[in-house]
Amino acid sequence: MLKEYLFVYGSMKKGFENHERLLKEAEYICDVKTVEKYPMFPIQHYMFPCMLESHDNIIGKEISGELYLVSTKYIIDTIDVAEGTPTYYVRKKINVESKQGEIYLANAYFYKEDDYDNGVLLSEWSKKNEKDGLNCVSFCNNFKDM
Repeated sequence: MLKEYLFVYGSMKKGFENHERLLKEAEYICDVKTVEKYPMFPIQHYMFPCMLESHDNIIGKEISGELYLVSTKYIIDTIDVAEGTPTYYVRKKINVESKQGEIYLANAYFYKEDDYDNGVLLSEWSKKNEKDGLNCVSFCNNFKDM
């Protein structure tokens, strides 16, 4: 079985809802960051982040995340579907670096739409981001009912 590295930076990280659903059986390798700098923004009321390959002249940041080893078939059959590839995200290989300086070539997902909140540039997706998003969605849903 062929295996590849997968870089996750948002809702598939440990402690987030999609980790349990999609990666609980995957082999965790280490925490990493991107070698290149990418813009990352929250989208859809901060429910999840999107990393962009590039956008105009926005200067990105090194994005923190986690590295997993998963089967190529699982990436194509499961992760691509969960990420809405190729409609919403595209999968590309990028270099990521461990804290020890090791470089890995890993699959990463880049958002391809323009409906993100471009006022908040992120370098890491945290539980606070997720909580803020849930609060926003709750507020917006309550507002609609008024």
